[in-house]
Amino acid sequence: MTMYEAFFGMEHTPFVRDVPPEKLYESSAFRETLGRLSYVADRQMFAVVTADSGCGKSTLIRRFYSELPKEDYIVLYLSDSKLTPRWFYKGLLDQLGLESRFYRGDSKRQLQQEIEIIRGVQHKKVVCILDEAHLLEKETLEEFRFLLNYKFDSVSPMAVVLVGQTELWENKLKLQRYAAIRQRIDMYCTLPHLDRSPVC
Repeated sequence: MTMYEAFFGMEHTPFVRDVPPEKLYESSAFRETLGRLSYVADRQMFAVVTADSGCGKSTLIRRFYSELPKEDYIVLYLSDSKLTPRWFYKGLLDQLGLESRFYRGDSKRQLQQEIEIIRGVQHKKVVCILDEAHLLEKETLEEFRFLLNYKFDSVSPMAVVLVGQTELWENKLKLQRYAAIRQRIDMYCTLPHLDRSPVC
């Protein structure tokens, strides 16, 4: 502990990445978005979270992950600006301890089969979080729509959360060429900038 931490009675160094999730500051907007994401995970929905840089996206995801009961959920997390559909499936299958097949279609079916096992045998729900989604190409974003077209679109196999800067919504998903993806989104959340209002 440094001198200024001791002087101000701080338990942890402020403004570092490894602050325990339960010690992070929660604004009312943060708490509301966290509640919405918990609902998305439970109902296995498709959500998009956006915010400007520095508004707390990573903090939100850390807290969201820490609060999901590990006995009920399996969380898959990817953050790769160059992610292609093939590497998207490889990244998810790697986290599940499986070696992905070479062709995209085969990998997708492999992932779907594994998720069925997780849901039916382990009785757990899968949550896929894709960070830095504003950097992804349309082909990769489209893959979420194909992945969620499951059992004649009657069941959602997993919860999907796309997290990115404001441009993900403003410069991509709002455009007509992304209409098919946008129609699949169940919930859209945005984190505002903090203001000078007193903390309640």
